[in-house]
Amino acid sequence: MSLSYIPVPKPLPDLNSYIDDQYKDFARRLNITEFFNNNGNNSNSIDPLRPTSTKSTWVPSKISKTLEEYLKEVKSKLSEEVKRCEQTDKKKFLTRQYSPPWLVKTLNELRNNREIIITEADKNMGVAVVKTSEYIQLGLKQLLDTNCYELCLEPPNLNRLWAELKLLLNKRGFLFDPTAKKKDTKYSKVALYLLQLEKRNENSSNPNPNPPPLKLGTFYMLMKVHKTPLAGRPIVSSINTITYYTSKYIDMKLQPIYKRIPSFLNASRDLIVQLEDTQFNNHKDCFILCADVDSLYPSIPIDKGLEMMRISLIKRNDELNEGKLPKEEIDLICALMKFVLNNNYFTFGNLIFRQKQGTAMGTPAAVVFACLFLDAHETRILRELEPRKPLLYQRYIDDIFGIFETKEDAEYFLTKFSSDKDLPTIKCSSFTIDATEGTFLDLKIFKGERFQLSSHLDIKVYQKPQNKYLYLPPNSFHPKAIFPAYIKAEINRYRLNCSSDKDFEEVREDFKNRLLARGYDEDTLKPLFSSVKKRTELLLQVRLGKEKKHLNKGKFIFKTLHHPQTKALHIKSCLKLTERAKDHLDGVRLFNGQEPIICYSNPPAIRSFFSQKRNKIHDLTLQPVDTNDRSKIDKMIEVAMQTIVTLPSTRNIDCTEPVRPNCENKV
Repeated sequence: MSLSYIPVPKPLPDLNSYIDDQYKDFARRLNITEFFNNNGNNSNSIDPLRPTSTKSTWVPSKISKTLEEYLKEVKSKLSEEVKRCEQTDKKKFLTRQYSPPWLVKTLNELRNNREIIITEADKNMGVAVVKTSEYIQLGLKQLLDTNCYELCLEPPNLNRLWAELKLLLNKRGFLFDPTAKKKDTKYSKVALYLLQLEKRNENSSNPNPNPPPLKLGTFYMLMKVHKTPLAGRPIVSSINTITYYTSKYIDMKLQPIYKRIPSFLNASRDLIVQLEDTQFNNHKDCFILCADVDSLYPSIPIDKGLEMMRISLIKRNDELNEGKLPKEEIDLICALMKFVLNNNYFTFGNLIFRQKQGTAMGTPAAVVFACLFLDAHETRILRELEPRKPLLYQRYIDDIFGIFETKEDAEYFLTKFSSDKDLPTIKCSSFTIDATEGTFLDLKIFKGERFQLSSHLDIKVYQKPQNKYLYLPPNSFHPKAIFPAYIKAEINRYRLNCSSDKDFEEVREDFKNRLLARGYDEDTLKPLFSSVKKRTELLLQVRLGKEKKHLNKGKFIFKTLHHPQTKALHIKSCLKLTERAKDHLDGVRLFNGQEPIICYSNPPAIRSFFSQKRNKIHDLTLQPVDTNDRSKIDKMIEVAMQTIVTLPSTRNIDCTEPVRPNCENKV
């Protein structure tokens, strides 16, 4: 089963109150938009530095009579709809999908079993079930590496860290708003964003005196089931930690810049386009290099990494035609990155650690920092390789792809990459250099028939032998549109990733058979598999860059939960605009002639239930050990396992009693 599976949620305890809350949210957003439209502010953009933890409840005191009439009518229609549904047997709304009796029972038994951890496998390879003792052992094995982590005997002083961050901002002129009448009293927008989790009194310049509780990060692992012996990829959840919004700010500012890196790949489809545009006419004997950097994130030395990040940042920033960062902001970003890297505190059990080398996967700025660091590293190497430069060189974070004229050139590149005296931890020990083929991300790139005819490398889909193909089952409680959408998207990906029609047809047929084995029926799949876009059309879309589909200005959303009871309500008809509302409210550009739409959010998938159980490890009482004495790890695990038995059981998965489905409504 996929961890994305959603059991049918239980009936809402009070449907009327729930819909009333959603109506109030809808009405408030309409009122605010009309208020600012009438006051000369038609901007639909959201300030990226708006503090996200501030939850305002402000509502304009006056609204137009027409809008007031429209909202009254909406509220009245919604109330009538709720009454109609409440007079009907609730189970009627649960017959389209159901959770089998054995499923709910089994999921709860798995969650309450303290001897196992259920979590995601690395590389999107499905679900991993690991003994709790083995999971703890793998975690401690990594965390007791004194080169990367430091065991803290007491929690960090958060007041000192807040003071350090404010001092950093003040020294660079970013703490206070320079346009304020009284200087040094009102925080700047940058400061308000970075400090929004700091607890301060209501008289201070912080608009959010009651922020979410600040916490330390939590350490967990994605299991590398493709490795022998079993290993874990370390992740640190940084949400609501002292460095979280600082890291988000860095990522937001550097996103446009790090994409200027010449080797940058946003996804494998970018490489496909490059290969389609590249002919190797005079290089038929070229070699294909595929490599990845060993444990990149925790391997970057902090001081050297910051130095190289600055070099790359300045170089790529200078290449921008517009939106360049001023020098003082570059200095600020580099200082903030240092603050983030030096203050990555997190827990495993009751133990507190600080990462003292590299960056943690899980902090928002990890990718931009690692990519800018590698940009400086590879730029210097490629400059030194000038006579032996690769014919093509691209990188997706820590995965490297290159075409070299000779095998010796590829080997020389790897030697230079892994032998920098200033970067002893940066290595590429996992690689292939081959005269005919290579595997990169989800692609197999090889010299096939096309290469012999037109000097273009051939491409086809690569799928790991360990792949379990845990596609979303058709009885998962997702909106109907999700199922054909993900199937068509996967077919289009296969079509793009296969330069040969024969290879595409084979992988498409395999995909169809796997969906049938997951419970899909032939009649549902037939129209989806019969209409396939041409590869030339898909290539053109990638070349032009898919424009993000934003909602048109003026289109309003009524937010609600995807639930059997809410789906039974005729909400769309309740939101329909009256002629009077259209005539008047369009004049202030509120709706622009477009009806409001409904946005359904999904109930929790079983992933969230199992991750809650995994997080119970942080309730364990682990005894600190001498990090130089590995023999004490087993004792620590023994104590941990004894503690697990005393932990309170996790709550049961909350879903309806199973109801027999209608045979004609499987999805």
